[in-house]
Amino acid sequence: SMSKVGQGKTQSCKVSGESISNEAMDVNFLVSLMKRTAFLVNTLLGPIIDKSALLHALQTGQIAGAALDVYDVEPLPANDPLLKLDNVLLTPHLGYSTVNTIQGFMRLSLENVRAWLAGSPQNLLNVQ
Repeated sequence: SMSKVGQGKTQSCKVSGESISNEAMDVNFLVSLMKRTAFLVNTLLGPIIDKSALLHALQTGQIAGAALDVYDVEPLPANDPLLKLDNVLLTPHLGYSTVNTIQGFMRLSLENVRAWLAGSPQNLLNVQ
């Protein structure tokens, strides 16, 4: 569902794990909801965005630009058309990598090791 955030200046498309499929989002529909001054931001999954439709929207000025941290193919090939656009900000699937995030990862990892050493492991997956 689409929801307005920050006094209507941001459109956020919330996608849950259950609603993610191999089908790309209808970029033409998303762009129709956006102003020409808007930027599309994708940090979730590359394949959810129809790349050819996004390229068209960017090249024709339907939207001001895009910021992408994930792609349909990673790493981006050297000849990818996104690399030629000046209205796109590209990060190498490291957009989450801030000082606070890395510190949080390290803190949680240390807590997990300490808990395991104390005989009370935490944050376990697939516990049988």
